[in-house]
Amino acid sequence: MKVLLWNIRGIGEAHKQKHVHYLCQKHKPSALVIIEPKVELDSRYFCRRLGFNSVVNSNSKIWCFIKDSLHCDILNSQEQFLHLRFTSDLMPQSFLCTWVYAKHTRAERRELWDALRNIDQGVEPWLLGGDFNTVLYTSERKGGASPKIRTMEDFGDMMLDCGLQDAGFEGTQFTWSRNRLWQRLDRFIYSHIWNQEFPFTRIQHLTRNVSDHCPFSSQCIKMAEQALLRFAFRICGLNITPLRIVSALLGSNLLMAGECSSCSKSFTDLSSSKNGILKFLGTFSKTSLKLNRTSKLQSKRTMPPLKRTSSL
Repeated sequence: MKVLLWNIRGIGEAHKQKHVHYLCQKHKPSALVIIEPKVELDSRYFCRRLGFNSVVNSNSKIWCFIKDSLHCDILNSQEQFLHLRFTSDLMPQSFLCTWVYAKHTRAERRELWDALRNIDQGVEPWLLGGDFNTVLYTSERKGGASPKIRTMEDFGDMMLDCGLQDAGFEGTQFTWSRNRLWQRLDRFIYSHIWNQEFPFTRIQHLTRNVSDHCPFSSQCIKMAEQALLRFAFRICGLNITPLRIVSALLGSNLLMAGECSSCSKSFTDLSSSKNGILKFLGTFSKTSLKLNRTSKLQSKRTMPPLKRTSSL
């Protein structure tokens, strides 16, 4: 499953709609989350314009467009978040997603943190994403005054209480910028159960354009798909350098900035479809056979000649 999320700060203008449509065509998400649209939702128009089948709305602050491959139930809709349950024939079980648009003041954000603490996770995987309007660490802010310790502690305490962890990212470190101030205000976080069910969740910070927030791409891979990938890597000959890189990448549960930029294209090619995996599998299997044949030929050439014994 792929999710595209963006605090676009107004989607009424034609050039912003065009750019969102371009991103959807490029990344092909199953769900699109638009934060701070700043216009009234015309469901039929925007679904047709952006290429989705349906949309759910939270007080005109958060829109979530979905494809037919997903079924969505609204569990809780408040001013600062939209809490949904998704089911799909492509997924082994239902899962929870909470899209967040946090307020600017500490007092209002604390109301959000308390509301998230009250969400009943049960045994379902839980993914949260959006604009949290605060950083978690001092390193996530550059320029301006230092971030307030208490606001960071509030955010961190909520994550600890809910058993949540940061999903990491690829790309630029900061997700928001204005007047020589850069901050990581937007992020994805998830529960331990999500991490077990989707051990490889890939988050990309895309190029910032037409908004002071950058868009996000989130790709989630099921446990079974990861097992298939690992199986393919093990039997294809790990002496091949690209396989060593991607195999090491898949063994990690957390992607931090820039850790896999050199092999992101290889992984995308591998994970795009099962046919792609099988194609790579066949290619490297043939390579392994060629290497084995070459090795046998070389060993024959290096064998000492047989000595003839004279007959009596």
